[in-house]
Order: sequence, then C-alpha cells, then structure tokens
Amino acid sequence: MSGKNRLVRIGFVGDLSHKATRDRFSGLLRFIAEKEATWDVKTIDPISSTDAELQQFRNWAPIGIIANFEYRQVVAKRLAIRRLWRHKAVFVNRLNISHRPARAMDIRIDDACLSEAAASLLMKRGLVNFAYVDELERYCETKRSKLRGDTFVEYLARNGFACARFSSTINGTNWSSELYRLADWLKELPKPCGIMAYADICAKRIYDACRIARLRIPDQIRIVGVDNDVSLCENLSPTLTSIEPDFELCGYLAGQLLFDRLTKSSPDKPRSRSCGVKSIVERASTQDVKGGGRIVSAACEIIRLHASDEIGVADVAAKLNVSRRLLEMRFRDVLGTGVAEELRRVRLESVCRQLRSTNLSIGEISAKSGFSSSSHLNALFRKTYGITMHDWRNAGTAHNPKP
Repeated sequence: MSGKNRLVRIGFVGDLSHKATRDRFSGLLRFIAEKEATWDVKTIDPISSTDAELQQFRNWAPIGIIANFEYRQVVAKRLAIRRLWRHKAVFVNRLNISHRPARAMDIRIDDACLSEAAASLLMKRGLVNFAYVDELERYCETKRSKLRGDTFVEYLARNGFACARFSSTINGTNWSSELYRLADWLKELPKPCGIMAYADICAKRIYDACRIARLRIPDQIRIVGVDNDVSLCENLSPTLTSIEPDFELCGYLAGQLLFDRLTKSSPDKPRSRSCGVKSIVERASTQDVKGGGRIVSAACEIIRLHASDEIGVADVAAKLNVSRRLLEMRFRDVLGTGVAEELRRVRLESVCRQLRSTNLSIGEISAKSGFSSSSHLNALFRKTYGITMHDWRNAGTAHNPKP
C-alpha cells in the first residue's frame, strides 16, 4: 500500500481538549505535510464520544490508528474498538508496554528526563531543600506521577540532597480536605524549598495550598511544573516555571512509524521510541527573589502585563527606575537571557494563542500583540518556527514559543 498514491484512512484517538494531545496531533499533521502523505485523518475522543459516534468510527474502518491513551484504559472504558488493534497501531501515551497488542508500536515521553531537568533547574537556583507533589486529581495518571517522583528523588539523592514527598490520599470526593492537608504539609517543609509538581494543573493546587498556608512564592516555595500549558502558567501569580515535554515530536514520530509500517514490507526498527524535553520555560515561580532576582521578577511581570503595548527594553527599565544596563545584567545573571528575548517570547506566545483561538487577521493579531508591523511579525515567526503564520493556522498546529 502506498501512502502517496492512495487515500489512507488514519484514526487519531484522544481528547484534543488537552494541550499534550493537541501538540501530538500537531506533530502528526507536520509529518503528513512534510511527507505529502495522502492520509484521511479522523479524530475521536473515546471518553466523550457517544455510542453512535463510536459506531460510526468503527464503520469507517481506519487502516491505521494513533491512540493517545493506555491500551488497558480502552478495555476499562468498554469502548468496544479492540478489534481495530489488529490493524496497525501506534500508542503515544503508554507505560504498560507488556500489554500492547502484538502489532502495535509505541512513542513515549521520557519521564525520567523531565524530572532530571526539573531537579537540575532547582539546584541551579542554589536550593538545598526539595519536595515532590504527586498527581492530586486524575487517578489514571498516578503511575506516571510515581515514575516522575521516583526519578526526581533519585536524581537529587545522587547529588547529595534529600527530598520530601506528598502523595494524595484522595478518594474522589473530599477535594477541600486534601487541599488543607497539602497546606499543612507545605508549612512543615524547610524553607526555601524547591518543589516539582507532576504537572502544571497539579502545580496550580500547590499555589492554592500556599495561599491557605500563607506561604510566599517564590520567596519560601519555588515551584516547577510539567507541560508548559501557557494558558495556565501565564495566568498564575506569580507565573509558573514549567518543563515542556516534546509532545509534538511524539506525534511526528508516531506518523513516521505508522507510515513506515504501511508502506514498507520490513519496517525499520525500533518499534518503541521516546522523546524528552523540548524546552524549559522559566518564569517567576523559580526566580531568585533576592537582590537582582527581585528586579527580574518585577520586570517579567511588567512584560507579561504590557508586552502588547509595544514597550521596549528602555520602557521596562524606566518603569522599574533602573538603568537599562543594570536590567540587562540582572536578566543575564538570573535567566541567562536578555530583556528583548523575553519580550519577544511573551509576544509570540500571545500570537500563538490568538492564531489558535481566534479568527483575527494577521494584521490584527500583530497590532494586538505589540508588533509594529505584520511583515516584521511574519518574518520573526517564520524564523522562530520554520513555518508561516498562515500555514501554521491552517495546519491546526499548537506550538508554544520557546524562551
């Protein structure tokens, strides 16, 4: 079967309301575009779809499947699509490799890599006290959360540091009691303490608990999450540092593996691949608040609030009543980057959100994001992501800007 000469039905199974799933789908679309594969891709959410929608999906009879969940979850949810696994399938969010169907292939995120990146970042900030907070909300994620926590603790131990750990005892009904238990636990930690949260949404619960416990972020508690969910990270106060897994590469490699399986009599090995960290986006929740760190933290907040106003480096320095040279020095010391780069990163994040969630023209988005001209924005966007804004929007991609 040729992927180029014949329309091939491919099913993408997953919940596109989640950023990680959207990024994986984005990577798949990028592969299809680069390969010029004539794939007819149909998406379906196995959890929220009705019985009629699931039946329609089965009747459509996809030739290949990219599934964004655990195989055992399919059985547990009684989705009645197990017979499709005798077709060629790629799983992109699995831990139980021993439970995969015989002909399936796997693309996974390297959770150990994420944890080591978080630990390294917190150690670089000069911290000696550490903690990990397990998943508090979704039971189906507890195995992955445990894996990240184990690696985080082990990596710190190899570097001579102990690590406290909060594990949820929630039974699915008493969320408030669990939040107060987390707050009491945070109070007892030695300060300042660097905390890795299983995911950004879990970090948000730590923020809530810190408010209950009257603990200051980042003075007493410094937090790093995972996923770089910009809509969440940028709207917490202070903004949340996050490790961004390379979900998009997962989707791209899934497309590549499936394409090879469909077009080659002897597909290339391996049948399992893993992806690591795409970027570490440091924000205010881990910044040093002493000395120069206070200036940087305040500057980042000004940039976050006023980047769309076409402010420049000199404007940020003026608002803080410091010299431009001092501000640049503090940024380099604390973040390892310049003020202009931070302004650009925040503005590009705004552009990406608007491309994804609005129908505004490129010119309107340019004006609303603090760029002086749409031509300048187009050139910068293409240089940063290797694709035009128009093509990015049409492809349905969901990139997040790198710092």
